[in-house]
Amino acid sequence: MSFSGDLRKELSKIIPPRRQARETAAAALLINIGKVSRSDKGGIFLTLSGGNPMALRKYFTLIKKNVNISTDLFAPWLSGCFAKSGERRKDAGGEQAGTKEVGKDREKEGNKIKNGQNTSIPDAVFQLSGTEMMPGGETEDSGTGLQILPRQYTAFAERVGMIGRDGSVRDNDGTLPAEFVKGTAGRAYLREMFLCMGFMNDPKKRYHLEFRCFSQPQADQLRAVLGEQGIHAGLTLRKKYFVVYLKDSEDIVMLLQLMGASVSLMAMENARIYKEVRNNVNRRVNCETANIGKTVESAVRQLEDIRLLRDKGILQELPAQIREAAALREEYPGASLSELGELADPPVGRSGMNHRMRKIASLAKKVQKMQ
Repeated sequence: MSFSGDLRKELSKIIPPRRQARETAAAALLINIGKVSRSDKGGIFLTLSGGNPMALRKYFTLIKKNVNISTDLFAPWLSGCFAKSGERRKDAGGEQAGTKEVGKDREKEGNKIKNGQNTSIPDAVFQLSGTEMMPGGETEDSGTGLQILPRQYTAFAERVGMIGRDGSVRDNDGTLPAEFVKGTAGRAYLREMFLCMGFMNDPKKRYHLEFRCFSQPQADQLRAVLGEQGIHAGLTLRKKYFVVYLKDSEDIVMLLQLMGASVSLMAMENARIYKEVRNNVNRRVNCETANIGKTVESAVRQLEDIRLLRDKGILQELPAQIREAAALREEYPGASLSELGELADPPVGRSGMNHRMRKIASLAKKVQKMQ
């Protein structure tokens, strides 16, 4: 499984302990995998996409904890008894094929069928009860054969904003009312948004995390919630998606921490440490290589100056200290100025040896001008 797949799997197992956070998590999942429609006869139907099995099963788990609904309604999806079809869904909400912009990891993310990680399960279709329960408290509509979700679930869908209190079906722009994303509940919102539409590159290769939103308002709300948490996110349009992305490693680490992805956070930190050590080693090697190159170039110039002064008979007339420096350079052509200074009698520092070499260079320059 890819790094992004491991991260989503980790997030799918996190169930918030507080009721408010659980409601936010359920609401965030509902707006991404749910679709409400009305039939010609006036019935309201809820279709939950099976293209993202982890998100769908987590949604049922959250609803069981928040709304008093019989587990028998969700048993087939929670138990995973459906055969994996091996077909990729185009409305999977976060389990779609990748694009060139995020590299080869995205391509791997789109080819996980052979491991059973990206296979779809059947959509979950239910009928929502109206303002009143069905006669006799029935749980299945004899006309459609669909399970009927109780009134308290309809009330939850009204709070989310997918249906009106008058029973009207509203367009889903992917946003949630402010009550679901304010304060600490925003962490649960971010977690489920990533589970539905998130992708992250392997941090060993590059730092890139993104959310693929299906509307501009959804992208704006997501960026606002990230901003409240101190995370700066960019926005770009890619095909039909509004992509909210993070590229700074500090922002990605902070987001993983907020979402509670401790395992992925540790992997991210390990990758950052490895990169930092590797970059430091490379910088030192490059610095040493550059210094060696400069030393060799200086030595070559100094040797040329010394030969010129000797050929002109000038070197023998110079002070003993200058002649000693010239002799040391000819004997040790690859030595640095500091090393030559230690070999002098008496020893001198790097600046002292540099002064003597500059004197030789100055005399050689004058000779060259006279020629």
